[in-house]
Amino acid sequence: LVVGISVRAMAESAVHGGYAVQALDAFGDLDLRRLAPSCSLHCDCGAAYSPQALLAACRGLDYDAVAYTANLENHPSVLAGIALNRPIIGNPPSVVRAVRDWRGLSPTLARAGFRVPETYFHGDTVPAEPNRRWLLKPVLSGGGHGVSFARGAGEEPDRTRILQEYIPGKACSASFVADGRESAVIGITEQLIGTRCFGASGFRYCGNILPLQDLLDPAAGAAILEKVRRLASILTRTYGLTGVNGVDFILHEGEVVATEVNPRYSASMELIERAHALSVFDLHAAAATKS
Repeated sequence: LVVGISVRAMAESAVHGGYAVQALDAFGDLDLRRLAPSCSLHCDCGAAYSPQALLAACRGLDYDAVAYTANLENHPSVLAGIALNRPIIGNPPSVVRAVRDWRGLSPTLARAGFRVPETYFHGDTVPAEPNRRWLLKPVLSGGGHGVSFARGAGEEPDRTRILQEYIPGKACSASFVADGRESAVIGITEQLIGTRCFGASGFRYCGNILPLQDLLDPAAGAAILEKVRRLASILTRTYGLTGVNGVDFILHEGEVVATEVNPRYSASMELIERAHALSVFDLHAAAATKS
């Protein structure tokens, strides 16, 4: 079972890799239905998207393993319910919960020498620094939804939002495959954020460009790649990541500033698969099984 809000790309990778797939997502795209048996919350169940609706819909399906996409990384208990006693191809709920906890992840990366955006949580005292720009971000974030600039000192973090330092620079993402101990970076892209010609605004994610152009500079590119490889290695060894994973970062004056870890198949991986003629799902399944 390939499950998430939109699974066409991952399902396509799995089918082309020779796996028997059935799909469950919000949309049931026509091209997904041409690939594999599929169930759409909207078309087949008459339900609006929610992780809980995915959980309810999967009860009528017969499957022997689970692979997942966004946004189940924000709902590890739902992921556990979908899997029940079946194998999960990728990171288990306990790992997902740990690596998505920015309160724990941020100091881990700082101790490893990476710059991280200063972040305040519900109950924290926020310093009065009028010349700094801050972002309000949902605790359960994804795709730039609900992210905005804080408008003034009156906006504080609460139970649903964090206050995070705004880091100027280029929004990027890196994809890597891991077996719980070792990792290999398979692609680094620029993220398209709020691009109006694609109907987006603000901080909304709307695509990727492969490769990240900065990598083409011999000196600067090698330095960026080394930092991303080290970041992937630290995340893998600290949290025991398995399968394919993504990490979002801001490239700021040559620094790699991590902002979020996505412990699952990410949208940019479809570009990597097409550019390098490899099966990302095959890498995902092989690494998860190895672990």
